[in-house]
Amino acid sequence: MENFSNNLDIKTEQLTELFKKQVLSIFSKGKYESFQFRLYVDLLVKLYFFNDSVKINSGIDTINIKNVYKFKEDYEKLKDMDWLTDFEMVVKYINYNIIQNRFILNEEAISNLQAQVNTQPQPFFEIFSVINLLGNKDKSLFIQPLYKSYLGCTDEKLLEALETYFLFFSLSETQPKIISLLNEGLSYENVQSFEKAKTCFEKADRYVSNNPLALYYLGKTCIELNQTDAAIQYFEKAEKAYPKFIMTRKYILNIYIENKEFDKALTCVNLAIENNPIWYYYFKKAEILYNQNKWQEAKKIILDNCIAYNPVSIDEYLLLGDICLELKDYNGADQNYNKVGSIDPQNKAYQEKLKNLREIRNTQ
Repeated sequence: MENFSNNLDIKTEQLTELFKKQVLSIFSKGKYESFQFRLYVDLLVKLYFFNDSVKINSGIDTINIKNVYKFKEDYEKLKDMDWLTDFEMVVKYINYNIIQNRFILNEEAISNLQAQVNTQPQPFFEIFSVINLLGNKDKSLFIQPLYKSYLGCTDEKLLEALETYFLFFSLSETQPKIISLLNEGLSYENVQSFEKAKTCFEKADRYVSNNPLALYYLGKTCIELNQTDAAIQYFEKAEKAYPKFIMTRKYILNIYIENKEFDKALTCVNLAIENNPIWYYYFKKAEILYNQNKWQEAKKIILDNCIAYNPVSIDEYLLLGDICLELKDYNGADQNYNKVGSIDPQNKAYQEKLKNLREIRNTQ
């Protein structure tokens, strides 16, 4: 009887393992041409990195499936396609891997992502590789790979999440009181109580003077409070404390662009590129040059830099099409707008731009 029970347990374990393998096979076999594959990969990254709080990092973390509703658009897609239960099962078995094996995706899945680096919409191969490295609890192993994931990232929110996660991880040796104050400030920020948030971030900065994260959040809070000059001061102090800070320069850039101070914005972005030559800053530079009517220079930045870092970004081809339109290169505009269509046929911006292009051509 005991042997029968043991055999049954083994058989059950084997069947469970087979079922887990089948559920997770989407990551080892899927392609970015598949809507389901793109959605699952993108949503997993969001669930892992987009957090409302920070903590002393102890390595690789499990994923809280309850947070999926926070990503309303993706959540509705899961429900609409009747994939929600399947995705919940995916997360369940991924968490099993994280707890038992200290990785988020196995080698076969990572190899599949690596084989598709030229068609990945975001640096997913680099990101999942970094998460797997977190299982080693050795900072030296993942710091450089994490920075590499910034290079081709075109999603501003994802870029911010990756960078702040990295900075939170670097605080793991810092006094827990700072983490507590940052979390308290973030909780107030989430309910738009910005004065209280600012007070918490100021306290965190006092505990460790010139703490880049505290200064960064002070700058963000000042923007919400319409204290633009103070925000710039805090961002610049944060950048002095951590010269490779990406998001501080991003906010300063956006302030100049919103105020149409394009000369200041160009100086700002050139300095940013010196410290962080990444897709995001090159694209910002192309946008600034476009707004200054320097269309050939903007075109060169996209062709030489942006496409090299991410060859499937919709934004770069839309802007390239707009530049061609200004240069009266209608064939070039048509090609670039249609490139967007080949990446995402449902994209409304490219459809509108193609319609506008046809109208212009009809009046010639």
